[in-house]
Amino acid sequence: MIGCSELATGFGSPWTVGRLVFDTSGFIWKEKGREAVLELEVLREDYVVEIVKTDLVDGELSEKYNKRFGDEFDITSSYVELHSIFYLDSSRSGHSVLGTDDEQKLVDAIAKVLKPGATVVGSHDLLDARHLAATVKYGCLAFVTTDSNILKHGPELLDRWQLRVCTPEDALDLVRELVRRRDLHRL
Repeated sequence: MIGCSELATGFGSPWTVGRLVFDTSGFIWKEKGREAVLELEVLREDYVVEIVKTDLVDGELSEKYNKRFGDEFDITSSYVELHSIFYLDSSRSGHSVLGTDDEQKLVDAIAKVLKPGATVVGSHDLLDARHLAATVKYGCLAFVTTDSNILKHGPELLDRWQLRVCTPEDALDLVRELVRRRDLHRL
């Protein structure tokens, strides 16, 4: 995956190597990259990396929208939540913020990358664009997903917004490399 193997910088606390934003697909499609997700969770518990979610994740994992709903998604309750732009028809009250015109333009531009040539962007692609725009807004290290549509547009997202999209395995490799480089500087 282009961009994930390069040294990255991003927001992180002084004791972590950065902040990863997990996509909803990382929780639903456990068969894709689950071992890497579990390893990243251990690194999170050891304060090596931060893992966060956008305000959209809990809505997408709710029984209303997801037939795979179950206790396996309780893990998301311990994540810090990044607030994306409020949309009257889909945002959860108290879990999003009013957006600026520039933030809306970013969502629209990302949606067009995800669906090039489309005259109407579907609700799923708009949700994906909102996840990605929040990742850019908060200056995070990478967006971790198993969504093939997002991953295939990774090079353009990286080029236009310095937005890394990674599979869980690529994110784990990235974190390991950042830890290795951090530890070299401590010697």
